[in-house]
This record gives sequence, C-alpha cells and structure tokens, in this order.
Amino acid sequence: MNLESRLLSLPHGARHALSAVSCLASFEGRGYSMVEQIAQRLGVSSSYLAKILQLLARKGVLSSRRGARGGYRLARPAARLYLAEVVRAAGLEENRPPQCMIEARACGGAAPCALHREVERAERSWWRRLQKMTVAQLAQGNQLRRVHGQG
Repeated sequence: MNLESRLLSLPHGARHALSAVSCLASFEGRGYSMVEQIAQRLGVSSSYLAKILQLLARKGVLSSRRGARGGYRLARPAARLYLAEVVRAAGLEENRPPQCMIEARACGGAAPCALHREVERAERSWWRRLQKMTVAQLAQGNQLRRVHGQG
C-alpha cells in the first residue's frame, strides 16, 4: 500500500460525487440518466447515490428531471465544470474544526501541530489543482483506466 497517496483524502460522499459526475460526463449528450444506471456502473447503493445526486442538483452541479425520461445530467458541459465545485457541493467545506493529521485533536489556531504549516501548504496546492481540473479531464482519465483494465 502506498501511504503517501492516502494522506490527503476526500470524504466518501465527495469521492462518490466525483465518480458520479465522471460517469455522467461519459453519458454527456445522451439526455438524463437514472440513478440506478449510475449506481450500477459505480457499484454503489442507489439509495445512497440518490442522496448525493439530489444534493448536487440542489447546488447546481447537476440538472434533474422527474418521470419516465427523467434522471440526472450535468448542469453544464463537463469541460466547464471543475472538480473543486463538485467537492464543495458535496459538502466537504462544512463548518467543522480541522482535524490534525498526526494527533487525535483539532489542529490550528493557537495550538498547531508540528506538521500544521506543511499540511496547510499541501492542501492549498491540492485545492488549486481541483480548481483547475475539469470533470471532462477526470472522465477521460477514468475511461483510459477502463480501457487498460485498471478500473
């Protein structure tokens, strides 16, 4: 296991939101997709995914429509939708104190841990990347992994 790739990670909901929008990007131009279709492709519970998709629709990342031809689709083209928008819409930036990466406590303010500044710097860099990478780029990378048998 490569621990370095797991130090900065997203909550499950944000990861599933990114997977869902990537999936919807691969269906782009085909209309609306049903929750069950997306959930089956991602291998997750449709009831769990429905909650995430409803949240993304309320936040303007997705468009939704009820009825026989209903479902979800991206609210705008995948090439103009950035990963940071999806992560924010999925609720990553809730009002909760940041947890320390190395100690079991809140971190920052008057009592930062020894790695606090370095972690902040890494997180800023990571967010800059999320603000520049589009859902289209994510979907393209996912498609390449499927073609090569890695996903």
